[in-house]
Amino acid sequence: MTRLGAPLSRLVLVLLLAVALTACGGAESSSDAPSDAPSSPSSSSGTPSTPSQSPSDDPGDPGDPGDPGDPGDPGADGVPTSYDAAVGLLDAAPGPARRVNRFQTPGGGVFCILVSDFLPTSCELAQGQGVPSPEVCGADGPSDSVGRVEVVDGRVEPVCNSDTIREGRARDLAVGETTSIKDLPVRCLSRSDGMVCVDDDARTGFFVGDGRYEVF
Repeated sequence: MTRLGAPLSRLVLVLLLAVALTACGGAESSSDAPSDAPSSPSSSSGTPSTPSQSPSDDPGDPGDPGDPGDPGDPGADGVPTSYDAAVGLLDAAPGPARRVNRFQTPGGGVFCILVSDFLPTSCELAQGQGVPSPEVCGADGPSDSVGRVEVVDGRVEPVCNSDTIREGRARDLAVGETTSIKDLPVRCLSRSDGMVCVDDDARTGFFVGDGRYEVF
């Protein structure tokens, strides 16, 4: 019994030692296994950049307003409302200007006189054809309508008249014809709807015609 017990004891000891070594190796292997815990992302040293955004059309942008129109162009009806527009019409008229002092549109709807000892340069509508203008004539004037336009020292003035300048003989100025007098800065253009005149020194002018007048 004594001889068999010693070897058996050593065998048991060897087996226990082997089991211990095996358990230790398993523990070390388990420490190398990948962790399931997510790693925190690393941040760059600079300030995070904001994603670039391509410029978009501003819905509030009115866009191209378009050509507002040349202030030198007459209105849709061809009536000038500025000196430049009136000059454009006069300069475009064919033929030389006629040298007449008293003249009228065909039919006498507008009568004009350029030079007079008693009157400024004036164009007058036919009697009873004045343009109602309460804002100009007021309540106490001789008339409630503008029937004449005068040029006084370059200033264009609508007149609420009850009198008339239609004295003496006037020549018909055909539609499209112009007139001017030497040394006088005023020139006029006859139209089918009225008369256009400008003072080139003062850069002022007017239109007077069928139911309408414009001063500029």
